[in-house]
Amino acid sequence: MKKAIVLLLALAVLGGALFAQDAPVLKFDGYVSTGVFYNVTQDQAKLYNYYNSGKPDRVRFNANYTDGTFGLKFRLQSNDFTAPTVTQALVRAGFFDNMLVVKAGKLDDYSMATYDNSYGTTDGAVGAQFYVKPIDALTIAYFLPIKPAVYNSVADEWQFATTEAGLAHAVTASMVGASYSLEGIGSFLLGGHFFESVADTYFQFDLSAVENVGFTVEVYNADLSAIDPAISFDTSYTMDKLVVELYGNLNTFTGTMFWLAEPMVYYSVTDKVTVGADFTYDSTDAYDINGNIKYAMNGKSTLRAKAGYDGTDTYIATSLDFYF
Repeated sequence: MKKAIVLLLALAVLGGALFAQDAPVLKFDGYVSTGVFYNVTQDQAKLYNYYNSGKPDRVRFNANYTDGTFGLKFRLQSNDFTAPTVTQALVRAGFFDNMLVVKAGKLDDYSMATYDNSYGTTDGAVGAQFYVKPIDALTIAYFLPIKPAVYNSVADEWQFATTEAGLAHAVTASMVGASYSLEGIGSFLLGGHFFESVADTYFQFDLSAVENVGFTVEVYNADLSAIDPAISFDTSYTMDKLVVELYGNLNTFTGTMFWLAEPMVYYSVTDKVTVGADFTYDSTDAYDINGNIKYAMNGKSTLRAKAGYDGTDTYIATSLDFYF
């Protein structure tokens, strides 16, 4: 396996030498994510970015070097303002006018991942990923892990991959994905672990055929020998400055039926300010209702705030996502 990785790195360097056309570019950028969550009922406050999937505070520093179709990427990240770790470190190269692209190292890919649970991501996974693009509309990707690990099932691995702690270490099995864009209709995504003792698969469809309507559905099946899918969907309708949206998911992974529905409405007061309301309710009778406001500070950075009630406590929360 070591020889294979050395070969991949050599090919990547060779690809940069053979196909480089543009002047080399070295770029640095970063990201800060933080917020304050205050539980009014219990009089408790903590640092917490509610909008960033409820993750702890996060700081990133990225370095990207590009020379034609050859490149290097490095990311240093801290999720709680403590000691940072390297979450991405990779080399990439394109061959045959980028019909073949190879990445090797600690990877960063979401191009083959679903929108909700990130099934198919190799962000933080160690290995090599190959992308073949025979036509503009079709991309086929294969991930080869460097150090396959033993795990109970691919379903367990996917669940681990969607946690903050697990994402940088998951995806230790070989994986195949394919995306296809059908003009005037939408895009399709299909992938999974097809070479394991227990094969799983994921599927996604994004609709683009209907003006002002957004619709995305994600389906994941943990074991192809049984039909037991987890389904997530997000649909929206835009009327000038008003957007009405509905998110939902349904699964039986715990042995019982679970469902969640979340209707939302947003109104753009100005180009920078949007106000909204959000209501979440699930099959356990848990619910959350809130009003929120978003201020677009610039093209990349956003400040948000909300006030709500979760059936037990009243709360106020802020969220800052700042790119530099």
